[in-house]
Amino acid sequence: MKAARVAGMLTRPSWRLSLPVCAAMVIGWGILRLAVFQDVVMPLTYALPLLICVWSRDLQQLWGMAALFAAMASTKLFWILPQGVFTTFEHWAIYSAQLTNIAVAGLVVHAIIGLRDSLERKNAALQALNQQLAEANDQVRSQNELLQRTNHQAEELSQQNEELRSQGEELEQQAEELTAHTEESQAVNEELAQREQMLRALLDAAGALSGDGEVLDAVCDQGLRLLGEHVQAAAIVEARQDLLHLHAQRGLKTDGSDAGCRPVAQSLAGLVIEQGRTAALDDLALRSDLVFPEPSTGPPFRSVLATPLRVDKQVVGAIEFYGLEARSWTDDQFRLAEWVAGQCGSVLQAVRLHAELQAREEKFRTLADNMSQFAWMADEHGGLFWYNRRWYDYTGTNFEEMQGWGWQKVHHPDHVQRVTEKFRHHVEAGEAWEDTFPLRGRDGNYCWFLSRALPIRDASGRILRWFGTNTDITQQRETEQRLAEAKEAAEAASRSQAQFLANMSHELRTPMNAILGMIDVALPKAVHPTAVDCLQTAKGSADLLLTLLDDLLDSSKIEAGKLELESAPFSLRRLMDQITRVLSVRASEKGLVFCCRFPEEVPDALVGDRMRLQQVLLNLAGNAIKFTEQGEVEISIRSLLVDGAAELEFAVRDTGIGIPPASLERIFQPFSQVDPSTTRRFGGTGLGLSISKNLVELMGGRIWAESNVGTGSTFYFTVRLSVANELPAEPLAPPVLSAAASALRILLAEDNPANQKLATYILKDRGHQVEIADDGHAAVYSAEQNDYDVILMDVQMPRMNGLEAAAAIRRREDGKREDGKRVPIIAMTAHAMQGDRERCLEAGMDAYLAKPINAQQMIALVESLANGPGAQSVRPISDSQRAKPASLVFDPDEARARCCDNREMLDEMTRCFFRDLDSLLPQMHAALANRDLAQLGRLGHRLKGTLVYLGARRATEAAVRVERLKRQPGGAEEAEHAVRTLERECAKLKSALAAYHAPTASSLAVESQPNASGRP
Repeated sequence: MKAARVAGMLTRPSWRLSLPVCAAMVIGWGILRLAVFQDVVMPLTYALPLLICVWSRDLQQLWGMAALFAAMASTKLFWILPQGVFTTFEHWAIYSAQLTNIAVAGLVVHAIIGLRDSLERKNAALQALNQQLAEANDQVRSQNELLQRTNHQAEELSQQNEELRSQGEELEQQAEELTAHTEESQAVNEELAQREQMLRALLDAAGALSGDGEVLDAVCDQGLRLLGEHVQAAAIVEARQDLLHLHAQRGLKTDGSDAGCRPVAQSLAGLVIEQGRTAALDDLALRSDLVFPEPSTGPPFRSVLATPLRVDKQVVGAIEFYGLEARSWTDDQFRLAEWVAGQCGSVLQAVRLHAELQAREEKFRTLADNMSQFAWMADEHGGLFWYNRRWYDYTGTNFEEMQGWGWQKVHHPDHVQRVTEKFRHHVEAGEAWEDTFPLRGRDGNYCWFLSRALPIRDASGRILRWFGTNTDITQQRETEQRLAEAKEAAEAASRSQAQFLANMSHELRTPMNAILGMIDVALPKAVHPTAVDCLQTAKGSADLLLTLLDDLLDSSKIEAGKLELESAPFSLRRLMDQITRVLSVRASEKGLVFCCRFPEEVPDALVGDRMRLQQVLLNLAGNAIKFTEQGEVEISIRSLLVDGAAELEFAVRDTGIGIPPASLERIFQPFSQVDPSTTRRFGGTGLGLSISKNLVELMGGRIWAESNVGTGSTFYFTVRLSVANELPAEPLAPPVLSAAASALRILLAEDNPANQKLATYILKDRGHQVEIADDGHAAVYSAEQNDYDVILMDVQMPRMNGLEAAAAIRRREDGKREDGKRVPIIAMTAHAMQGDRERCLEAGMDAYLAKPINAQQMIALVESLANGPGAQSVRPISDSQRAKPASLVFDPDEARARCCDNREMLDEMTRCFFRDLDSLLPQMHAALANRDLAQLGRLGHRLKGTLVYLGARRATEAAVRVERLKRQPGGAEEAEHAVRTLERECAKLKSALAAYHAPTASSLAVESQPNASGRP
């Protein structure tokens, strides 16, 4: 064991260092004895190991080295004495000096060791002091960390409050979207909202605090720790009426039912709540008038600090801190108490928001579970995480089966892939989704649903979740299917009706074509007055039947939505002039005054359907004349320009029998009249006003009437027409056909014998050769066997209709004719429905004639197609007329031709000329005196319209010169010369017409008296 201790000592660092030093010292000692300064160096030799021991802090080694040196000194002494070294006093002095040096070195070493120990003790004390300071710093740092954690918790609570508020707003928005689906949901939501409003009003009135007790207790604990050890208790109170109610406490005595209640007026907390600022009492004994709680243990409280508790910037209570000593509260404690109160307010606000959010969520779930639709929510990636109860009731599934994308299990296999892909696409794009698909119920049957989903976003636009609903549309789809079937049936019925009307049009127009055609052929050849009267009566009746047929077809077109309006430039003034000229004759026959008022501000050049506008005006004005026995009929126009278009208002006023106000709406319905006696007395079908109403609405206007029984009626209608840049060209008078250049070979394909005779009479009278085919097969065969100049093809024939026959003829021509020429084919059809003309042209026909056929129109079309362009020209009708000079005042043959060989029409045009001449010439002189060349030109235009039908070339040319004064104003002399020339030529024409109509000159003279027609 001793050997181990020795070995341990030798292995110490100081021994490992001092042993070689001692060895070097012994060797050096012997050498230094011979040195000169051995007496000086020798002590250093002894002191060096000792200093090394001091530096190594090894006291045991130090004393060992001292003992070794003492032994060495003794050895030297005993070694010197026998030899007689100390022979002199100097030797003893030297040795004594060495011993003294050794002693001094030992004292120095001892002093150094003592100083070092003192320094080490002071250093240890300093380290202890530093450790105490570090512990104090740690305590301060922990308090700071506690404050930081508290602040962080406050920020987290505020952030949670904002999130809870945003979630509440989102849930409110979702509830509003849900309530929009059904009226039942809306009613439930309104009731819940009313209950919520009442509850909130009660809470606000009571000033109630709704908080979590554990959270408030934790706030009390935190406040006690922050305010220091001398604060022994804390309480959170609320003022209700006249008492303070305790909500949370630490260190108070609460062993009774009323232990937490104190009078508000006798407490410091009540004063703080009333004033809204922090207050403190350093010694409760100074305020004996106040009541304070008792501590749970120990002596009573001696001091108190109270601060107001605010929620949403409103004081709802107070926090009290009690101390056991009477002492002053520091500013830091005031600030800490107010900070704790602020944190407590945030906690209470979060608790309230959480409770409100839970209530809203409960309302939302109640609403969602009781709504008639399926409701669901999905995360931002489309995975569903919530369904309402209706979904589970219908599908018979549970949440574990349906969460995520489990809803695919109840989708129809034929639709699930399409629905999934579409839903994924909309989720990735962030767009609202809508789709229809069938879902399987718990009974295994599928029902159709309409599904909609909307993304719910945060303030930055990021999608938080998706909210969707599914609405059962099975009955709706069945209804839509039934409606589609009904629509298809109605469309089929409409097609059948259209086909029926087309067939009826053909069946009615076919005999009408023969009737009117034969009358036109026979009327010029009739000689006996009775025969002429019978033919004219028959023609009038046939025209009435044709008008009725046209009304029926127009009504059917309007009902089927197939009536289309044309859009072309026309002159409104010319249109009104033509209407006035036509209706003035009918009005004069009943002794009525007819006039038309056309203000200067009304635009003349318009773009629209001229024929349909004329149809409405003729219908309304014709009815006015028909239902008026005495008085007048007037047409007036008022214009308003809107955005480059003309808003025209027409008014047709009469002084007739009138209409009861109760019937003003009914008269615009189809087949409707005021009463049945009206039909028996005045005739009519009741379609005219209905057709007029539909035409006006197609032209962008409306129609209405104002009337009283016995005072007359006024019919108003408006139309919206575009304004044209310029007037269209003046329409030419109907041309007179020249003699046929050559006889034509014509094939007539017609199955009706009467129409065969009519066409044969007309064409043979022109010198043409006519061959007849009874049906389409015969027509194709004849066209293959013979060469014809023209083929007249009826569309509706037995065995093969005209369209098929024309197509067959064109196919054979394409295969046989190398020169590319083909025979012209003209369609003759009684079909008057929309698209008939287009179908004829698509079948390979070149032209189209609608029945009843006009003789001159048929002749002109046949000869123009057979002979090419330019075959039709204007010429005198007879050879005698061809020899007459062009300067004739009156050409009877040309006049008859322009009046369609109708003597009655010629007589009527002659009477119109006499009336116009007596009325217009005085107006021309008045305009000339006023230098109103525009009015003068309009009067010349009106007179020209009558002259062209009388074959009066010179008078017509004079009227044209007067008309040009409106567009090309000249001087006063030129205008006066033109009027005098027109007056002179009209006088000559008047004499010629009087001589031509000698047998009826008396009637013409009577009717040529001035008429108060009031025509402008």
